[in-house]
Amino acid sequence: GCMIDACVKCGHFGKAIEIFLEMKAEGKHKNTILYTTLIKGCGLEKDLAKAMELFREMATEGVPYNTITYNSILEACVKCGDLDAAEGLVQEMLSADCAVEPDLITFSTVLKGYCHVGCMEKAMEMLASIKS
Repeated sequence: GCMIDACVKCGHFGKAIEIFLEMKAEGKHKNTILYTTLIKGCGLEKDLAKAMELFREMATEGVPYNTITYNSILEACVKCGDLDAAEGLVQEMLSADCAVEPDLITFSTVLKGYCHVGCMEKAMEMLASIKS
């Protein structure tokens, strides 16, 4: 796990994926932190498709999400300009089925995304929901 984190932080995302795939082949990949770290790396690389693939793979592999996982995928959505996907993920978090609750970082990440693309009305709606 530390090696994957170091690779992501140093910009060696390809190597991080390579290490993860080796761990996966050995059945040692079912870890929320590993997936979340890779999702963050995908965000840094602006590879939303891969981030979403890893995020959804967590569910199929039985790896639980946590708030940091959701915040990481939301950050990737925002960096890639896909606010519809971000909005969908927040709605997923707010659904009764989801065991993970959004936090202030969740809302501020999406708020930042709306501001970056100039959707001030949506930003104001998000701000109002944060206050309530």
